[in-house]
Amino acid sequence: MTLPDLYYLLSKLLTVPNWYQSPIAMALRKKYEREEYLEKTAQLEKLVYNTKKLDLTDPTYQISGACAEPVHYVDRGEMATFEPLKDFDCRLIKLINYGRPAISLHYFSKHKYYLKRNLDLDLIEGLLAERIEQLKESIEGAREDEGYRKELEKELRYFRKVYKQADKLPFALSNYSRYYHYTYVSYRYQTDRGLESANSHLINHTLDKETGEILIERLNVIFVDEAALQEHHPYDNSKVLTYLKGFSRVISLGKTDFYVP
Repeated sequence: MTLPDLYYLLSKLLTVPNWYQSPIAMALRKKYEREEYLEKTAQLEKLVYNTKKLDLTDPTYQISGACAEPVHYVDRGEMATFEPLKDFDCRLIKLINYGRPAISLHYFSKHKYYLKRNLDLDLIEGLLAERIEQLKESIEGAREDEGYRKELEKELRYFRKVYKQADKLPFALSNYSRYYHYTYVSYRYQTDRGLESANSHLINHTLDKETGEILIERLNVIFVDEAALQEHHPYDNSKVLTYLKGFSRVISLGKTDFYVP
C-alpha cells in the first residue's frame, strides 16, 4: 500500500468530531474523490523529487530561527513547473509560498490550541454520562482500598450533581494544556509595490508516540529567490529600497552611496 493510499485510509477511519477542529481549518480544507487525490498526490511527489533541492545552510543566506520540520527549498526559476498543482490541498506536501519567492526567512514556534465555549447540551451530557460510568466501574474495582474508593465515590457524587445542572453551568473544550507547538515560517517577498511579508505554518511527520518512528512522511516546499536571499533587506522603508533598486549604478562614498541612473 502506497503512502498516499495509507493516508487516505487513515483520514477515513480516524474521524475527528466537528468541535475538535477550528471552523477556519474546516472551511479551508478541500475535498477530493479518492482517485483524484491519489493521482494528484503522486504527480506532486514526482514533481518535488525531480526538482533540484537547494542547500541553504550557508550563513550568508537571510535565514534565521530554528526549523526541525522537513523543508525542500526550490529556486524561483523552477516555480512555474508547480503551477498545475498550486491549488491542490495535499495533506502530505505543502507548497508554502507559491507565487511569492522568499528573499528572507524566519522560523519560529507558536502555541496552537482551540477553545470551544457554548457547547451543545447533548455533547455535555454525553461526556458527563461517560465519566459517571467510568467512575462507577472504578468503584467496583476498588472494594479492597477503602480510602481510594471513598475518593471515587466523592467524585461520583460531584459529577452526578453537575449532570443534573448541566443546562445551567458553563463548560468548555480546549487542548490548551496539551501545549501543542507548531513551527511557522515568516517570509518576505518582492512585489510591484515593494517588499511584503507573510507567514505560514509548516506540516510535520506523524510519529509513533512510543518509538518516535515516522509513520507518515510529510514535506514542506518553500520557493526562494536564491540570489536575493543572500542580500540584506532592511525591514523598514521597503518603498525606498524599491526606489533605489531602480538605479543602474551605485558609487560608495564612505558612509553614504551615490545612485546613478
